[in-house]
Amino acid sequence: MIEAPRKYGILNQMGVTTFIRRELAREWRFFRYTVFGPALQAALFAAVFLLAAGDKMITFDEIGFLEFLIPGMMMSAAMQKAFESGAFSLMDDKLSGQIGDFLSAPFNAFEWLLSYTVSTFVVSALTALTVWGALCLFGTVVIPQNPLLLLGFFAAASIAFTAFGILSAIISDKWDSLSAKEVFILAPLVLLSGSFFPLNALPGEWQIALLFNPIFYMIDGFRYAMTGYQDNPPELGMLVAWFTAIIMWVAAFICLKRGYRIKS
Repeated sequence: MIEAPRKYGILNQMGVTTFIRRELAREWRFFRYTVFGPALQAALFAAVFLLAAGDKMITFDEIGFLEFLIPGMMMSAAMQKAFESGAFSLMDDKLSGQIGDFLSAPFNAFEWLLSYTVSTFVVSALTALTVWGALCLFGTVVIPQNPLLLLGFFAAASIAFTAFGILSAIISDKWDSLSAKEVFILAPLVLLSGSFFPLNALPGEWQIALLFNPIFYMIDGFRYAMTGYQDNPPELGMLVAWFTAIIMWVAAFICLKRGYRIKS
């Protein structure tokens, strides 16, 4: 007896669930490095800043230096992890030849990108939590003041950087090319986004330049949701964050759907 082909609804739930589990299992194999590594790095950053400041600890609008620093370092680590998780996974599949398995499976571009987005969100959230825990060991515990707003900014950042990672992997032919995009594009944008300093600490020209960096709005909004400190209205930040996330996600979807530099 010949069985009829399996019919899927709007979403191939089995395929999406399987792919998410695959990505999380891949991350779990290197959990000590991919999740706890950023926490150690953040703790070292904080230790250097605190030792350099000494008794002259800076405050920002009645919040302490660590209170200001913790949200920025959480988001920086999470965004970098979101980029790496999506980019490294797709790049590995491209170079190992496993990409053909997805192209021949009943798995469309939307489901493919959705799976990357969900798995990367989980991993980047765990990364942010470990960074938060490591920095809380310095004696300052920051509790979110607006959890829903916090989730909104974090989700936008995770989606945007997952898509950016996917796009980077698509247009890269080898690991060196992908690493160059992380070092020369991602790292400067993240480090010069207000993670470690407020907007008013910069000269006028640099303030204007910072306002053209969408990552600044993501970090500023996330910091506001955690501490109440803001350099810009959170409404504007949310608009810029989600506009950036949608543009990046749609671009990644179009590239996957057309098989740009994947099918050839």
